[in-house]
Amino acid sequence: MYRIKKTVMIDILLIMPFFELYSIKLFMNKDFMYPIFYGIDRILAVSRWGITAWMISDYLVNHRKIGMATKIISVFALLRVISSFMNGSFSISIVVGNVTFIGFALLVERLYSKSKKNYVEANTLFFGIFSLIGVSLIFVFPYGFLHAKTTTEAIYFLGSKNYGFYFYLMFLFYWLINSFWKKNRFSQFALPVILLFCAGSYVADSINTLICMLVLAIYITYIQTIKKFTYLLSPKMAIVIICVLAYIFLFGHSVPIIEKFLTLFGRSMSFTGRDYIWSKAISMLKGSAMWGVGYDMEIILMSGAIANHAHNFFLDVLVKYGVFTFCILLWMILFIAKIIEKKQDKRLVIYFSVFLFVNLLHSLLDDMMVYILISVLITMEKVGVNSENNLIKA
Repeated sequence: MYRIKKTVMIDILLIMPFFELYSIKLFMNKDFMYPIFYGIDRILAVSRWGITAWMISDYLVNHRKIGMATKIISVFALLRVISSFMNGSFSISIVVGNVTFIGFALLVERLYSKSKKNYVEANTLFFGIFSLIGVSLIFVFPYGFLHAKTTTEAIYFLGSKNYGFYFYLMFLFYWLINSFWKKNRFSQFALPVILLFCAGSYVADSINTLICMLVLAIYITYIQTIKKFTYLLSPKMAIVIICVLAYIFLFGHSVPIIEKFLTLFGRSMSFTGRDYIWSKAISMLKGSAMWGVGYDMEIILMSGAIANHAHNFFLDVLVKYGVFTFCILLWMILFIAKIIEKKQDKRLVIYFSVFLFVNLLHSLLDDMMVYILISVLITMEKVGVNSENNLIKA
């Protein structure tokens, strides 16, 4: 019988406050059992602040060395605060929120340096449990816990219909690393689990999550059936494809063939109304390109509802925080690509490239948790640096 080690459980408890379920916020917004969910929200917030204060003080007192990824993340967080001050949206909560990004980056560094195996196992268990509960409950409550009229308005275990993707992705990311370390190959259950996530995405009508999961399914099938390893995807290629897709999504209305292609998937260039949000966000940027319009950006939709993010992670950062912060985000992505290319193990290069691609692809159509980006970035930087922690032994 499998038993969770005490050290792994401690790692899980330290990681958990930074990945609170988005459903908590959604239930609070619906005023559903507000006192209970507000209490949970405050406990998690205080835990994040406490862990952040501990990590920063530990770093300062012990003069610990940190990786380049953590340094870039720190600059990114600092520029978000400066931009908020310059565009007039500054508040203490913005400072605290961005400081927790630094605290979490230091936590990842600390846990990985103590025991990389415990850290990877803790992430595998945490995201795995929540992902499998979340996707299972989608089949039971296809329109969410409160039986919404549409899946867009539904509240699922992990939050909105698209929010679960990042939990799925993190589980797969760490689970497959863990399976390679233990067996030098992917788990035989990898493909069935990904197909389960595909089915859940289909039921919840999250086409962007479905497409991303299908890409991973194709990769897993490829890696398990092709014995002679051949060239598949590089980080540079992944970024180039993402740039092309970003242009198509934002400015591709004038290309008829794109519209015809999307109709095959039952979609159009409106991307479920996202094109309206994108155009409004871009128009906001024209007068505030340097520092952005502020964290409190609001876009009034045609239905009268209010959107507070651009449904495109990169555009959201650009509009809210301006060009300088956006450039640091691009630097972060390019840094990921660079460290992937330097890995000696070819399978590791392609493995990370595929995960980078699906992460960025989903981010073109939705928001992203910065904590997810931090976790993936630092882990990619650390894994495969030397022979003892390569995915595949030499």
